[in-house]
Amino acid sequence: MNFKSSFNVGMLSALTSIMLFSLVFAGCKKESLKEDKDILSLKISSSEKFNLLYNSLSFIKKQSQIFSNPNIEYSDLEINQQLTSIKDGNSFNKFLIILGYSKPESFVNNILGLNFLIQEIFNQYPSLYQFDKAEITDIFIEAYYRKKYDLQSQIKSMDICSQDYADRISDCEEDLALGLFVAGVGGFIAGGGIGAPATILLGAGAAYYQESRCRARAVRDWKKCRTEHPLN
Repeated sequence: MNFKSSFNVGMLSALTSIMLFSLVFAGCKKESLKEDKDILSLKISSSEKFNLLYNSLSFIKKQSQIFSNPNIEYSDLEINQQLTSIKDGNSFNKFLIILGYSKPESFVNNILGLNFLIQEIFNQYPSLYQFDKAEITDIFIEAYYRKKYDLQSQIKSMDICSQDYADRISDCEEDLALGLFVAGVGGFIAGGGIGAPATILLGAGAAYYQESRCRARAVRDWKKCRTEHPLN
């Protein structure tokens, strides 16, 4: 083999080694980033700031349960038109009234207050800024479930209809909480780290719309179940 051929083979071997190293390094870096997300989620879930955020969400879920009316009827076309028109607290209140929620004015401050707590968590954990919106949302949701399972208590035994209804309503409330998480994080990012009320309330409106539909289905199915399984 001449010198030129040997040189080409050597260069090819070197380039192949560099490419393999790059792929391995990229894979390790990606795995390391995933581990960082898990660790960060664990830290956040055990922080006092996140405990306040979790308690605020729990209060909002309870508030929604108290002031909701799952029997109200509305058209999806009307709802979609009203949803896209949410710009401030007044338009948000009107939207919740259409969905059947009473005293909607008490919701706004609590929802926007989530943004302040999210900002506090970002201040405490500035490494959050290295992730994109989807990754940040995943971190907060994972932290939420960590906190939930740490505090989860045993549910008392109920009849089949009541148990199914309780489970369904609990799912509705969880979806609301996660929807408000997404709205809060999205509003925080859209506002450049200070929160954008219109973005937050628009996202919150969508979350309440889904919760309203979820509750209505739960009540409808409970009534059907009770017809088939009456209490003695």
